[in-house]
Amino acid sequence: MNLLELRNAVKDRLAIRSDGSGNSLDGLITNAFVNTSIDDALNRVSMERDWWWLATTATLSFDTTDGDAALPTGFMRGNKLVINGSPVEPLPLDTFLDPNADSNAYGWLIYGNAVRITPIPTTTTTGTFYYFQSEPALSTQASPDTKSPLMPVVYHKCIVAYASHLCAARRQDEQRAALYLQEYGNFLKSMSDDNRATIQRRIKFSRAMSDAAWS
Repeated sequence: MNLLELRNAVKDRLAIRSDGSGNSLDGLITNAFVNTSIDDALNRVSMERDWWWLATTATLSFDTTDGDAALPTGFMRGNKLVINGSPVEPLPLDTFLDPNADSNAYGWLIYGNAVRITPIPTTTTTGTFYYFQSEPALSTQASPDTKSPLMPVVYHKCIVAYASHLCAARRQDEQRAALYLQEYGNFLKSMSDDNRATIQRRIKFSRAMSDAAWS
């Protein structure tokens, strides 16, 4: 469903009438508020799991000052980094900063708004970053009513349920808000079961060389 269809589905759940142009006739639950609730629902779903449909890649360029590359737009959680065709080991911050750590090992971590690698490269170095992105907000895009989530259509009722929960909460209708939240949880469980069958478990690895260098 696109944003228009999602908004209409939420309004139908809440029995909100519209005028001839599709604008909400409810002064509290306006079209704009429903749109915001849908965007909030997409954010909530993005935070719940590493969903397979949000898995993506970006090419990063690491500088020679700190070994940093800016996180890609929409970044949610990192997965793997590959440089020169080989995976790089993710490191905890304590290990990354330990002056007594193995200086011959490759490693990376998320620090602030950057992906940082060690050792610091002597020339600009590129790598492929595997990560999970967040669902983009629909209402802020050009021609928003025509835009659809990255989430497969089969799961869109989950968005409708959580957005309906937020709208019912705005009405202070606690009973319906709780009902829609429970419905969201039920959808989420089914989605999580599907996701476990699709996303492979992460594999830990170690890469060390006699003299670690990116180039």
